[in-house]
Amino acid sequence: DARSDLYSLGVVLYEMVTGRLPFTAESAVAMAYRHLNEEPEPLSRLVPDCPPALEAVVLHALVKEPDARYQSAEELRSELAHVQLRDRATKDLAADRTALLPLEHEHSADPGPARLPRRRRLGGGVGALGLVGLAVLAVLLFVLFAPEPGGERSPNDAGGDAQASSPAQQSSPGPASSPPPGEGSSAGAPSVAGALGTIQGLLAQGVASGDIGADTAGSLASLISRAVTEYEEGDLDAALRWLEQARDGVGPALQRGGIDNPQLAASLVGAIDRLEAAMRASPPEDAPPEGGNGRGRGDDKGKEKDREGDEDG
Repeated sequence: DARSDLYSLGVVLYEMVTGRLPFTAESAVAMAYRHLNEEPEPLSRLVPDCPPALEAVVLHALVKEPDARYQSAEELRSELAHVQLRDRATKDLAADRTALLPLEHEHSADPGPARLPRRRRLGGGVGALGLVGLAVLAVLLFVLFAPEPGGERSPNDAGGDAQASSPAQQSSPGPASSPPPGEGSSAGAPSVAGALGTIQGLLAQGVASGDIGADTAGSLASLISRAVTEYEEGDLDAALRWLEQARDGVGPALQRGGIDNPQLAASLVGAIDRLEAAMRASPPEDAPPEGGNGRGRGDDKGKEKDREGDEDG
């Protein structure tokens, strides 16, 4: 049930915002009991600056009853996107009001340098608005890299799922023992799944370290997601075009500060190159010859219908 995966994603979002898991226990049995029977502590108690709308989204993802939870990752992503827009509007309004405040004590006898109150940072140096962006990115990565449906997971497993893997594990994923159709690779060529895992690790680590902005990472993840969608639907040409857009966007992002680490930028370009190589080495079953138009299977069906019509005539 995908809703169990969304519960696990809610656990990850909770930890991203608060820096701690919603439940801890000394044994697996005690952990399972808490996940099934107890409510997590409100995020705002642990992080006073947490936007109320973001808190509501995270807690909604952690509802015990699956039918009352988000029913799809897209629904959750849409809610977070609205939270992001509302918070940006609030920030802009607050900035306008601050700009209109009159200067006080302009002729004070001791005019020291004006000091703005330092805003407490969230999530290890990420502001409240950036934290919403991180949550959106987490959902994008979940949609992009979630395994194919088929296995069921319950909230009992969420505690384990929420544990973040080490950077080495994220950036150097092992090859799948039995890759799904279309994701195999020839000798010496990376697999599609492996190349995707590398990109996932780079984006996640980059956001966590502050080397890449959440918005930039989200944009790149969205382009990669579109490429993967086209690849899975059999249109290799379209997939490669989306990958080209993602690759071409890395340089400008580095120049404007969306990416702060040149080494990360180079690694992302290299990872996208490897994903392209993997797709070319293992084209989808429905892919037409490169440079062709449309999707192979749909075109074949259309030709079959045309032939049937000619025979009937």
